[in-house]
Amino acid sequence: MKININKEKFNGETFILDKETRIEGRLASDIKPWLKYYDTDVKNYSDEKKAYLDTNMNTYDYFLKVTKEYGNILMLSYCGKNYTREDVINEVEKYIKRFNKIGIQKGDIISFMMLNNPDIIFMWMALSKIGAISNLIKFDEAEDRINDILNKTKSKYLFINDIPMITEKVSKGIINTNHLEKVICLSLFESLNKVEKVQMLIDNAKLKANSNNIKEITKEIETILSNMKKQNQESNSYKKDKRFISYKEWKKLLMVEN
Repeated sequence: MKININKEKFNGETFILDKETRIEGRLASDIKPWLKYYDTDVKNYSDEKKAYLDTNMNTYDYFLKVTKEYGNILMLSYCGKNYTREDVINEVEKYIKRFNKIGIQKGDIISFMMLNNPDIIFMWMALSKIGAISNLIKFDEAEDRINDILNKTKSKYLFINDIPMITEKVSKGIINTNHLEKVICLSLFESLNKVEKVQMLIDNAKLKANSNNIKEITKEIETILSNMKKQNQESNSYKKDKRFISYKEWKKLLMVEN
């Protein structure tokens, strides 16, 4: 038996909240948002499974709760950089400090237009802890939709990846936005240190060259660096609005450690 929270039909069948009394579901916000297509026989769930249905806490605290028995295990990997559980916690705590510094409060909406780099995960958890809302905009969203979304959510801050396909759309989409104060631009490799960036560059060059020949790898490195430089120049050409700011500049303005 499935749940129909908004009296929707799924595969032609109207789902109900209680299979015995046939009580229809209520709004998602009145129950638990992710129970929309869950089994209703929760009484038969194990205690461990029931624990994963506990939504009476923010995302960060929930993460801490369900991973506390894992130890300091590897949580995610990005471009050769590995994040353990403790690494994730450290990154989230940094963002909590940063968001507190700029006055983010419960109920505020912060918008994002980013790809799948780790910072979006850390920021989402940090905002959840504060009680703020993360508004995720598709990276290929149209300019008019970006404008409409930013105005309707009254977003003061928009975090984006610093690549031409995003900065161009955002540069047009933020015209006549009523509340937006800053557009913070993050490199796709913002989280990598210098050594990790060099290693990533070498690894990518080896893949493209499909060889261990030094000359071929060096040639590929030169090509990659040239393409990256062109992309940076193109991306910067769209940042004519004074609200655009680099991630590094944004952190300096906050005067918060790390």
